[in-house]
Amino acid sequence: MSEEDYIEPKTGDEIMAKCRKFRDDGIMGSSDKYERMRRNEDFAIGVNQWDPVVEEANRLKGKFSLTVPIIGPQVNSVTGNHIQNPQDFKVLPLRDGSATIAQLLTSLAKHATDSEHYKFQESQQFKSGVSSCEGDMLFSLDWSKDPKHADLHIEKLSEHSVLWDPTCITYDPNHIKAGAKFCIWEPWVDKDLVNAEYKDKKEELAAQGGGGQRGGLVMGALGSIVNFMASAGKRVASIFGGRAREDSEMISNYRYQMTHTWWRWPRNCVMFYDAKKSELEAVLIIEEKDIKLAKEAAKKFPDLFEAIDVVSYVMHHTISCGDIFLEDRVDELKGCQMYPIVRYHPYFDNGYASGISEKLIGTQEMINYSYSGQINALKQMPNSGWIIESDVSGEYTRFLEDFGGKDGIVVNKEKAGGYIEKITPNPFHVGYNVITEQGMEHAKAITGIRTEDPTTDKDRVASAIALKQNAANRDQAIIHENWNYTQSIAGNLIIEIIRYNSIYSEDEIREIVDADDLIDKGYMENARQIATNLLAEQGVKIPDRAPPPEVENMELLAPEIQQATINQYQEDVALMQQIQAQIDMIARPIAEQMLIDDIRQMKKGKYNTKVILSPAAHTAKFARQMELEGINKMLMENGQLPIGRRFLLKNTALVDKDEIIAEGEQQMAAMQQQRKAG
Repeated sequence: MSEEDYIEPKTGDEIMAKCRKFRDDGIMGSSDKYERMRRNEDFAIGVNQWDPVVEEANRLKGKFSLTVPIIGPQVNSVTGNHIQNPQDFKVLPLRDGSATIAQLLTSLAKHATDSEHYKFQESQQFKSGVSSCEGDMLFSLDWSKDPKHADLHIEKLSEHSVLWDPTCITYDPNHIKAGAKFCIWEPWVDKDLVNAEYKDKKEELAAQGGGGQRGGLVMGALGSIVNFMASAGKRVASIFGGRAREDSEMISNYRYQMTHTWWRWPRNCVMFYDAKKSELEAVLIIEEKDIKLAKEAAKKFPDLFEAIDVVSYVMHHTISCGDIFLEDRVDELKGCQMYPIVRYHPYFDNGYASGISEKLIGTQEMINYSYSGQINALKQMPNSGWIIESDVSGEYTRFLEDFGGKDGIVVNKEKAGGYIEKITPNPFHVGYNVITEQGMEHAKAITGIRTEDPTTDKDRVASAIALKQNAANRDQAIIHENWNYTQSIAGNLIIEIIRYNSIYSEDEIREIVDADDLIDKGYMENARQIATNLLAEQGVKIPDRAPPPEVENMELLAPEIQQATINQYQEDVALMQQIQAQIDMIARPIAEQMLIDDIRQMKKGKYNTKVILSPAAHTAKFARQMELEGINKMLMENGQLPIGRRFLLKNTALVDKDEIIAEGEQQMAAMQQQRKAG
């Protein structure tokens, strides 16, 4: 490597040279990855499973080349299991993190993902991984609808248009030491949109001819989409070969093939923070001029500021079209230095990714051959052929070829030279059945998916069914475990983007998140103390809570004194409730302001996401409601006291829950009065 390889590129030409090298090295290092992915998808979909030469030879001989779809149902079964067990992100506070902010981030993450139909897209990502070996999801900022507060855009990508650093052998490409050096995505984008965004490059782009990187990512998104749709699924060796040539030239009339290259570079940076506070509140400074100012401030005011030299990755996002450099966005996500594309691999061994399809292709081909052989043998039995003496003109031979297998045919020996005989067909060999059945058993053994009918004598025993189901779950455990890993990476990326970028305004947060969920006991206790002090400063005396009359002492008093004592206690309680209500009324906005102050400091502290099984809930509020209902049911079934009615209602998503609670309390008070009167 030359000395330039160790220097961070600065100019457009330097950056383009670096990105071209990334791309060339990536394609060379990926070897047959994209061919394997296409082949895996073909077998999962159920097309292109026969060698074209063999298929054509069978066609000319009038033989079947059948495809028995076993891979597609296996993929659908695993994907269906995933869909029926929905998951959500739960944000957990780590060192110096706030539990309340963690709960807030959980709600915001759910809102952001629901807004982008993430549940549907992540199911597609999962199925792509299971089918082809890789599924990719892009998380980016979209400023088009809200120039002040960007939206979190989530998009499931074609795995054929994404190229990862092949030297990365860790599952998480964000790993500090062994993670990916780069990631490339090449979509086809509307020309008018590109020309509007990069006006100064319009003529240069037009002169290039509209195409992007010649050759694509081996096959590229075009080969995956256009080939399959326009070419009826016929295999094409290259994006610019065969029938794909007309398709690619057609699409290049309207679209540019853009190249997005994310690459990270280690840079000498500075952690700059208030010397009296935690380092977790530090600001990462990456620009040289800002680093200089930070160090000068720390030197001039050592009691106030501190600057520590650190080496940190800085993420670049280079956008180009063919050989034309468009822009390089540095630290685009404002402190979040994770790759914006999250990948999923069902199986991942030291950098080698694979899915279910790849493990079943050999078995699928064996079944295709055995089943086709079985059908072709049966087909040959009623029309095995004829032996004739002679046929000079060939007319009678052609007649027998066309109609010799017809039921009740009448033959003429004279036209056959005086002799004709039906060839005795070879006996049907049951070996075809055995091979096909063995192939189906192989498929079950490989995937762990059992399809036996539990109503048969063989599987009627409950324990046998349970054992097979447990075996299937164990065999699929690694697939779902890797998915959980992917989701954890995605969850961390989402909360980092939300924390470091102005995606939600304070008003939006108030609308999205129920304040009752966020203003916890700690906020209200602090706010009540402040409100109490304010009232005391205004001369309002806060009485001590009156103790209830002692029963033993009351029995010694005269009836009229007992009643007077009870009346006085009730008046004291009523006064205390009025004062407490006034304190709460003052404390409520104070507690809300405390929350808003914490929201403004969401960058403070560390957080992590945990992937959890989730009820089929549309909002975080509804999910908690369903969890509470489950806990309440469990308590009652075990003979324990249920959760209080007021608490249950408070944690529902009902709009008029406060009215329901108030009405219930009034009814309870009326019932108590009736009991006293009785």
